[in-house]
Amino acid sequence: LKWGTPSPIPLMDTTLGFPVSARAYGKWGAKIDDVRSFVTQVVGTQSGASSDKVHSYFIGHIVQSFSKFLSGVIARGEASILQVSALMTELSNGASDEISNELSKFGVSLVNFNIESINIPDEEMIKIQDVFAKTLEAKELSKVELGGAFTTIKSFEVLNNAATNQTDGS
Repeated sequence: LKWGTPSPIPLMDTTLGFPVSARAYGKWGAKIDDVRSFVTQVVGTQSGASSDKVHSYFIGHIVQSFSKFLSGVIARGEASILQVSALMTELSNGASDEISNELSKFGVSLVNFNIESINIPDEEMIKIQDVFAKTLEAKELSKVELGGAFTTIKSFEVLNNAATNQTDGS
């Protein structure tokens, strides 16, 4: 079955030093171990229970458990949001443990859970890249001897900005 975050998960990335949002999706599989518990806790609590309603019910628990797990990993500085793509297997395994504990309360065991993608909304990625560019520029400028060199660099920036500004022809 497929799962996904309906909206971005707000995270405080301690490695980057500012808040970011992440979306994620993947697949999961489960089996019912305790039919009585499942029927009384899940099916019995919904009027007109259908497979779609049961799926939606569990997706809520999966997304909540996954969000809690990912937030913890990022907040503890175990990984930055920019590093999570390289850690998909480890994150899938860790989130699987968290989700398994939650689903077991309903007589259901998690057969598999994987994360296919964790991504940052495009507009946030642009902001992150801007911050990195400015940070790199500040580091490079701090290496330059102050005085004439700094003035020269800023003059080049002004000239470059002037050259790239479009005019209306007047």
